[in-house]
Amino acid sequence: TDATYIGDSARNVTIYGGATLTVTGNATFNGTQTIFNPDGNSQAKILNVGTDAIALYASSGDSLYLGGGGVTALVLDTSQNATFSGSITMPEALKATNNNMKFFVGGTHVFNVDVNKNIYPQTHNSTDLGFSSTLAFRQLYLSGDITSGGGATFATTVDAVGYNENTRIFKRDDF
Repeated sequence: TDATYIGDSARNVTIYGGATLTVTGNATFNGTQTIFNPDGNSQAKILNVGTDAIALYASSGDSLYLGGGGVTALVLDTSQNATFSGSITMPEALKATNNNMKFFVGGTHVFNVDVNKNIYPQTHNSTDLGFSSTLAFRQLYLSGDITSGGGATFATTVDAVGYNENTRIFKRDDF
């Protein structure tokens, strides 16, 4: 009962008793799917998903862990969310397939970029652009109006069209 048994039933090989199969050299598995059952409740499958395409899936209810050097680098969970353990390096583009790309930091939804090329915070009046006078953006280029609900402070001279020297007020009529 505790012995290892290799049996042949209709050209299938089954290894019982917790034995280990060691293949020296190449191993080829033919068929539309290859299934790995590392324990009683987890399963991984390599499947044929079309012409010149394969897929690696964890079974229903299981997350898929991928890594290198014995360390997990990426977890794909059952909700199709990807969690990276380190930095993400991209050669060129970050693309969203829906109308809105959302950016989260530490679990907080910070800002959005939408299909109409708008960049805006998730919550009104809650997000700064820049951090301080020592961590600020260098240049700001605009081709439209500036709208502020809280005034504006400028550290140097502002050149503008439409300033009335007598009243010291900018007026739209002066343009």
